Amino acid sequence: MDSDPEELFAVLSRGEPWELQRQYFPSKVGGFPAWLNPVGLPSEDDLRCPKCFGIMTFVLQIYAPTENDVGFHRTIFVFACQPCMYEFKAFRSQLGRRNDFYDYEPVDEGLYFEQVDNEIAEKCCSVCMLPTSIKSTLHERCQIAQKHKTLDATIPEYQLLICEGKIDRGHGYLSHEQKLYDLYENKTDELKDVCESEQDAIEQLQESRGIIDNSFQHFCSKTTPNEVIYYCRNGKPLYLSDSSERPDYHIPNCEQCGGIRTFEFQILPQILHHLEVPRIEFGTVTIYTCANSCKIEGYAREYVFVEADVSMVKRLSLPDL
Repeated sequence: MDSDPEELFAVLSRGEPWELQRQYFPSKVGGFPAWLNPVGLPSEDDLRCPKCFGIMTFVLQIYAPTENDVGFHRTIFVFACQPCMYEFKAFRSQLGRRNDFYDYEPVDEGLYFEQVDNEIAEKCCSVCMLPTSIKSTLHERCQIAQKHKTLDATIPEYQLLICEGKIDRGHGYLSHEQKLYDLYENKTDELKDVCESEQDAIEQLQESRGIIDNSFQHFCSKTTPNEVIYYCRNGKPLYLSDSSERPDYHIPNCEQCGGIRTFEFQILPQILHHLEVPRIEFGTVTIYTCANSCKIEGYAREYVFVEADVSMVKRLSLPDL
């Protein structure tokens, strides 16, 4: 009998500069992408919004290797369009253990690679480090960001610390990250109080109207205010409301191998407090990836489903009194 998929959560930490370099296969939010494959980058057109055609913004990346050698190194990258808010794209990149870019054995921790990735830099905009079609030029969005400050070329950078189960249970957290998380948790007490107050208010509103939203109750029981990622490969996503649209019947198969896609991870709305980018809004962002994690060259597009951002009342689809 198959066991249930393992549930993992992630919180934010500032991290050390060396930890966020691609040589250490980071999971992180914001800053520049730490491109796993430095050669076969997505094209500029790949990273344009399908709605407004503007260049998108790097949001985060999750390092999630597989048990087979095809995906010994494997990272999922997520991008968003600031002007369009709800437009997201995700790309999968993976390498075998023996590859042209990284040592077979892990490098020592604490080393900072000061040399610039010249090959990446030549292909990318120097402001956001996303590819450009013309060598060493800036995207129009990045020019606007520099001159008018109406858009952010990048968002604040954090390390993602992965943990098992709910953090506030006091066990299961990876030992080498416990100290980092303790430091982080002390800085987020104020945010926790705010989020818990909002949750209490929503629950009271439901009770006063005689409405119980089971999806929202389940979401609150599974997550804490500090958690920004829910990871459960081949599991099921969390939804904010019973009335939220479900993508189950129209998840497209993998364009590379034709196999099915399954749930891998979800960006939780708690992260919005830290992104500090008012143009990016959502309820949850759910990433579905090739169940086979099939062999690819460069970067392969995966499927993203966005649960709409809703206000305290709209979130629950409550009827008028």
